[in-house]
Amino acid sequence: MSPIISWILGICFDAFCSANRKKALNLSMLPKTLFKLFSHAIGVFVIIALVSIFGFEKGILHDPIYLWLSFLAVGVWVIVGLLDLHVFKHIRLSDALPYGNLDKLFIVIIGFIVFYGTESAASISTLIITIITIITVLVFTIDFQNIQFPPMIGVLFLVKFLGAIKVILVGYILLHYTSITFVSINLGFELLIFLLIAVLMQLPFKDTLSQSKWFYKHRVIGTLFGRGGYSLSLYVIESTGVITATLLGFFSVAFNIFAMRYILWDIPEKKQILLAGIVILLIWIWYSLK
Repeated sequence: MSPIISWILGICFDAFCSANRKKALNLSMLPKTLFKLFSHAIGVFVIIALVSIFGFEKGILHDPIYLWLSFLAVGVWVIVGLLDLHVFKHIRLSDALPYGNLDKLFIVIIGFIVFYGTESAASISTLIITIITIITVLVFTIDFQNIQFPPMIGVLFLVKFLGAIKVILVGYILLHYTSITFVSINLGFELLIFLLIAVLMQLPFKDTLSQSKWFYKHRVIGTLFGRGGYSLSLYVIESTGVITATLLGFFSVAFNIFAMRYILWDIPEKKQILLAGIVILLIWIWYSLK
């Protein structure tokens, strides 16, 4: 599949995942760890399907450096996932939108240093366009006259920074192994970590069977879209490099606005719709210059 098509599908999947996860969170009576564990259990079926189609590189199981890097990436992502759920529970999707792309700024700046001299290195034009896009998002989505930061803003910043670190680690691993191999290792480590946490905390596993039918519906749909989108995003990173894939991710602004309107019924403002158009224009300019 073309990386561009994979990237577009991945953004669509992520938007639907976010919307359904938000609904599932609102309906959930589960502790955050069990909420995540439930998702990973569903995700196993997605990975089995992908591995059966594309295969798995067993060499990574005998490569201690990349195996530990994978574990480190998963450890960071587990922390990000738990913090993200905590923030997402208290912030509307539209309130979080202005800060949703901060991780891309971190990725481009850190990636510019880490991948300098490699095929994944960011060009100066990429760096400039990314900074301009971030500023544009902030200007259009924050009311500077009556500025009020949403609750958990510090935690949200931490989530974005740690998420960027994880993407850089993944980008380095994908220079040597395929995306399907990594996503399989990733899910295995995540499932093990959350299961261990749940056992040590003696969480009530039986509560996962007593939620509302609407919770199961939105959690399953969100997980399927989420795992599919994550696998596609890794494929795009593998195919185009971490910086190019990250910048293209700014299109998620437009898709998130679509999801707000037609799934969450959280009607976006006109300036948010205008923002989506400007972001798409900036990416087109970047594409013309590269």
